[in-house]
Amino acid sequence: MWCAAAALLTLLVVSVGGAPQLQDDEPYPEELAIYDAQMVSESESLVVREGANISLPCQWESERAGDIIVLWKKRPNIILFTGSMKISEDERVHLGPNNELRVTDVTAGDGGTYVCIVAVTPDPIELEHTVSVKWPAKLHPLDTDHFQVREGESFELICGADGNPEPTITWSKLPTPDAEGPYVENGDPVAPTSTPEGDDMAFLPENPSKSVALSLDPVQPRHTGTYTCTAQNGVGKPDVLTAKLEVTHAPYIAQDTGVVRTAHGMTAEVGCKVFANPRAEVIWQRNGHDLPISSRYETAVSSRYFSLRIRDVKDEDFGNYTCRAKNQLGQNENHITLTGLPGPVELHLGKPSEAESGRGQSSTTVTWEFISYSTVEETSVTLQPLLPAGFPEIRRVPTVTSRSVSKKGQQQLSPLNENTTYLVRVAARNQYGWTPPADVYFSITDGELKITQAPPKLAESKTASDAAARLKLTPILLIAILSSFF
Repeated sequence: MWCAAAALLTLLVVSVGGAPQLQDDEPYPEELAIYDAQMVSESESLVVREGANISLPCQWESERAGDIIVLWKKRPNIILFTGSMKISEDERVHLGPNNELRVTDVTAGDGGTYVCIVAVTPDPIELEHTVSVKWPAKLHPLDTDHFQVREGESFELICGADGNPEPTITWSKLPTPDAEGPYVENGDPVAPTSTPEGDDMAFLPENPSKSVALSLDPVQPRHTGTYTCTAQNGVGKPDVLTAKLEVTHAPYIAQDTGVVRTAHGMTAEVGCKVFANPRAEVIWQRNGHDLPISSRYETAVSSRYFSLRIRDVKDEDFGNYTCRAKNQLGQNENHITLTGLPGPVELHLGKPSEAESGRGQSSTTVTWEFISYSTVEETSVTLQPLLPAGFPEIRRVPTVTSRSVSKKGQQQLSPLNENTTYLVRVAARNQYGWTPPADVYFSITDGELKITQAPPKLAESKTASDAAARLKLTPILLIAILSSFF
């Protein structure tokens, strides 16, 4: 068999290469020439999917067909058949009737140019067919699927893919609904195949439709998460790879509250939420000094929340507490005030009604609410006409005791003149001191209440000057002893 193959290949060299090796001035022997060979089949361009079967025709005509050998090859120089002898070792390649080349279960590697050569002399006849195999996008594997980058550094991850047609490649960041603190994205969670918001994040094409780079500069804690690279070209299912990015950073602290209120004998808790990678250690200080060793102090950690619990609160426990968090990359601190003072007062004014005195005057009711963990000893209410200027009035209400932490009260303001701007101010005191006063500026016009947040500007006139002089002589704040709570 090897001898026959060698003889055929030798014949091919002679036939395909043209005439036998003759001298330039030597005429071609007419008895060897074949001039009537004609190609019947036409060139084809096939586009098929992986797994399909293809048939490439090579039908020709000549009176001396029995003396002619047909060669099939794939460019550039892969011989498949010489006559009926199969040279290719690929079991999927077959020769059909009329020299038809058949390939079953094609793969991406079967794409290319196939040539049928009819080895007639002196000029062989050739017929070319092109085969394009469509195959699904396939991503190049990543070296690792977990990356650790320090905050402030730059990071780039290239995602490449092959496929026919050329695939489209997109990066996306999977949503993290439970993200909080410095890990929260700027804007809405990122949807698949979209670009996350932010000037520090970009998706850069490395080569058109071949690779795309995820570029982060500078890296921030909010970039922590899982990223997905998707390649698709409309053939088969998209190919997907995921990579996790872990950002290491110094501690960030989100305070639970800036002020914690309590009272003697109670148990109080101050806390802070710490975001750090690597995990941070937390120490507590009071008024700039380390806490004394005491069985009344108890620290605890739950996930990212660090707390300090103080039992049986005493006077020395009030003050400014510092939550100081530290890891290998840095430190941060936050301050919480522990106090027995009442909380800020929240004021509301009711709908105006006609005053009992009549004479075109109105009335309204001011209600208030604040927090106090100890008994409220007094509440002050000031009603001051401002435009036109007038003198404050004192209002008193019966005393009502309340054990609720939320303290509420009310006072009717009457009579009130229309088209007059008033200031109503409420403040409360317990054994530790006063709340900051809460102010509301209001006026009543045609029975409608109008509330403003800023005080009115007094006109520069003799009347206004006289009013200002009276205000210097008369205290603006007159105390009404109130303990009216419900």
